[in-house]
Amino acid sequence: MLCDHWRGNYAKNKNHKRNRARGHFCFQGRPICKDFYLFLHSVSDKVCGRLKDVLTTDGIVPRPHQNTTKISLVCAHPVEVRQTAVKFLENFAIQNAVVLPGRVPGFKNPDLLLLHSEFSKKAIHGKYVDACLERNTESIPYSSFTELWREQLPGVCIQQPRTDLCTVCKLDTITLSKLRSLIE
Repeated sequence: MLCDHWRGNYAKNKNHKRNRARGHFCFQGRPICKDFYLFLHSVSDKVCGRLKDVLTTDGIVPRPHQNTTKISLVCAHPVEVRQTAVKFLENFAIQNAVVLPGRVPGFKNPDLLLLHSEFSKKAIHGKYVDACLERNTESIPYSSFTELWREQLPGVCIQQPRTDLCTVCKLDTITLSKLRSLIE
């Protein structure tokens, strides 16, 4: 920590003010060199210089992060627009999703709604934009749409192309697993 006893504001034997503030570096009450001070606090010389400049100009104030003014893409849209996107996804999933027939290996969530593999997130977003254009309402971009999908509806997923989840395939899988357990 920098010691509180800064040298005077005027340069030695001069009548003009110092350009740079000087101080001593201390650790547990003992003077230490600058390199060891920077090592202890894991700070670079550049960051230390910036902190010293802020201390001399503004005093002790909290430093804001650079991303404090940035807003998340999803939060940048009005609440009504986000709610209509979530409602669209819910309705689309109810109309087009396959409910899991019993326990299926690889899918641990029983409340999972699987959309057919012919759909992609991009295609579903296109249908959402078309529906918004028909109603003359505002839509959200694709990145915000997928982020909302991931946050609000984690139980709605798209099937992998090789997944067999129809009832006939499920019955075949069960009979094959019973046959495997039999002795030859």
